[in-house]
Amino acid sequence: METKRWDVTIIGGGLAGLTAAVYLAKAGKQVLLLEQSARLGGRAATDEKQGSLLNIGPHGLYKKGAGLKTLHELGVTPDAGQVKLAGLLVAGPQQKVHNLPVSALRLLTSGCFSIAEKAELAGFLTRILKLDPQTVEGLTLQEWLHGELKGKNARSFFLTLARLSTYSNAPAQVSAGAVIRQYQLAMGGVYYVHEGWKTMVQALGERAQEAGAAIQTGQKVTAIKGTRPEMTVQLADGTEIATGAVLSTLSPQVTAQLTGAEPDSHLGKLCSRITPVYGSALDVVVRRLPNPNANFALHLELPYYYSNHSHTARLSRESDHAVLHLFKYHSPQETASPEQHRKELESFLDLLQPGWQSELVTSRYLPRIAVTNGLPTVERVTEARRAKQPETVVSDIPGLYLAGDWVVNDALLADAAIVSGKEMAHRLLRE
Repeated sequence: METKRWDVTIIGGGLAGLTAAVYLAKAGKQVLLLEQSARLGGRAATDEKQGSLLNIGPHGLYKKGAGLKTLHELGVTPDAGQVKLAGLLVAGPQQKVHNLPVSALRLLTSGCFSIAEKAELAGFLTRILKLDPQTVEGLTLQEWLHGELKGKNARSFFLTLARLSTYSNAPAQVSAGAVIRQYQLAMGGVYYVHEGWKTMVQALGERAQEAGAAIQTGQKVTAIKGTRPEMTVQLADGTEIATGAVLSTLSPQVTAQLTGAEPDSHLGKLCSRITPVYGSALDVVVRRLPNPNANFALHLELPYYYSNHSHTARLSRESDHAVLHLFKYHSPQETASPEQHRKELESFLDLLQPGWQSELVTSRYLPRIAVTNGLPTVERVTEARRAKQPETVVSDIPGLYLAGDWVVNDALLADAAIVSGKEMAHRLLRE
C-alpha cells in the first residue's frame, strides 16, 4: 500500500471529476484524481484527424447553463462561437427539405404543417418558454404532449426539438419537465467550442493541479474497499491507495462492480432504476461543402441530426475544410445493427451534401456512444424531489460518493456532470 494517505480520491478524469478536484483542492484537501485512459476528458475529449478536431460526437455548451456558470467560477472561460438559430428540416416520405421553422415567419411559410398546426405550434412554442417545468415533471413527454398538441406534424416537430435539446429518444419514459427545462435552456443560446472540448478539459486539469490536486492517468481502478475514514482504492497493478473518501464519476454500473454491490444494495437498486442513453455518431471532414447552404438539419419523423460545427467553431487547420457531425438518437428499444445506423446517417448526408464522398478528407464512425449514463425518467425525477438524501450519496458505503452526467439535478448532459462534481465537492467539504 502507498504510504501517502489522501483526503479524497476521485475516480474518473472527465468533467465531473475535474470540477470536483478543483473545488476540493482549493479548499485545502489532499486530492488524488485517477483516470484509466492516457488522457483526461472522458467523453469530453477531442481527437485530431488529418488536421481537424473531432469531439466524441456533437457537443454543445449552453450559454445560460449551470455548467458554464461553474466553469466561470473556476476561472475557465471557453473560447467559443454562438450557434445561429437557422437550418433545414427534412420531412415526409419524399424526404423534402424545408427551412427549419425557428421564427414566426419561417413557421408561417413552412410547407410541413397545416394552417391549424401552424397556429397551434406558434402558441405552444411561445407558451412553453414560460412554463414552470416542475409542474409537469410527473408526466412523460409522450403523455404531456398528447394533451398539448393535436396535429400529428406539430407533435412530431416538438419531439424533434426535444431530441435535439436532450440528445435522447425516449418520449414514453423521459420526464416532460426535464425536457422542457432543457428546451428553455437551449433557446437561451448554444456555443460550439473553438479547438474542441479538449480545451476546457485542459483548462480544468491545469486549475486542479495549480490548486494542489495530483492527477494520474493510465490508472485503472479494480476495487473500492472500506468505509470512511478508512477506505482503499485498488489499482490494476496491485497498488492500494489509502484515502478518507472516494468520489466515483464512473457509471453507476461500473462503480457497483468495483464495490461488489449486491442487487438489494444502494448501488444495486440505483443500477436497476437508471436507463443509459446511446446514439450513433458519424463525423466527417470534407475539403469543401458541396452545398454551402446546408449547415444544420433535423428530420421531422426520424431521429437524425446534422451540423457543420466548423461553420461556428474553429476546428481545422485548413480554413476551407468543414467538420460535419451526424447523429442518430437511439431509442431504448433500438434493434438496428451498427452497419444499418451508418447507412442511415450516410443517406441523410447524401441528401444534404450530395457528392460529399468526392470531397472526403477523413471520417470516423462511433456506432454506440453513451450520451448519458442515466435518462431523467419520471420515476427518477419525482423521487429526487422527495428524497431526503440524493442518489449520489451511497448510503450503505459511508464515504463513497457519485457524480456524473446521469445525476438528476435540474441539469442534463455536460451541465449535469459539471454541476454534480461541484455539488459532491461541497458535500465532501461539509461532512
